[in-house]
Amino acid sequence: MRKQTARHLVLILAPIILAVMLAVFWTVAPARGAETRMTRPTPTMIEITGGEPARAWTLRYGTQENAFEPQFVLGQRNLAWFSQGGWLRQIDTWHGVVVGRWHFPGIIVALEPTGNQIRVSYELPGMPPQYRQTVTFDPASPQIPQATGKHQANRH
Repeated sequence: MRKQTARHLVLILAPIILAVMLAVFWTVAPARGAETRMTRPTPTMIEITGGEPARAWTLRYGTQENAFEPQFVLGQRNLAWFSQGGWLRQIDTWHGVVVGRWHFPGIIVALEPTGNQIRVSYELPGMPPQYRQTVTFDPASPQIPQATGKHQANRH
């Protein structure tokens, strides 16, 4: 009698559990399709891709084969950060457009998102790595250090 009750319960609960799992899968699956990422399809090309399958987008950047290592991180909301050499770009990952671009006085070697801001580590040309500089960059009030001090950032 107990086995029949357990079997009957499994027969009733199995479709419900499957339906819930399917609903969760369909809720999460589109978010996976919206992943934004950076790839290097060839040694001289960088691609940043994202968007929903129906609204997919691609940004392409040319580079030298042994050039500086590009940096890419996802930020808050629908934003990502991309750097190549001394250029820092902020990307709207929903539309696939660059919404901000700033030039640093050195080669950007690391990016770390911190809320609406980003920590940017860069190395000055001709200086050893132990002289690496790290600044917290706020795109709402962009201050970029000069080799000789700070100035108001030029947004390009």
